[in-house]
Amino acid sequence: MNWKRIALAAIVSGIVMFVLEGVTGMLVTAKIYSAMMERLHLTMPMDTAAIGVDILFTLIYSGLIAWIYAAFRAQFGPGPKTALLAAFAAWLPLSLIGLGYQIELKMVPMRDGVVLSITALVISCIVALIAGALYRPIGATKTASA
Repeated sequence: MNWKRIALAAIVSGIVMFVLEGVTGMLVTAKIYSAMMERLHLTMPMDTAAIGVDILFTLIYSGLIAWIYAAFRAQFGPGPKTALLAAFAAWLPLSLIGLGYQIELKMVPMRDGVVLSITALVISCIVALIAGALYRPIGATKTASA
């Protein structure tokens, strides 16, 4: 595995993921999270530490997707299909466990959980396609990528 390319893919796709999370937050998920916070009698943290944690988790998740792509590439070959498989492999446990608990604990209604889950899957797929386009095994030429 080419760890430098995994790191590059994680950083670039992580930046894209952070922007996509912001856009979908404004357009799709903001009301869901506001309602969740209201139900829990909490306020959404917007300080520097909270933003730093969000950036860190975004980079970890995009790094996970890039690493899974690199691992899957040997079995499934390079390309978008492998990238989408990597996205699904990273997204599935996040969705089942994370959102499953939120629904079970009545933090979000089922419909909102489904919206959050689908939004996360779409973002994961975009991130994986970017990571897949950037990753190359050690010694590969530019034309043999993706």
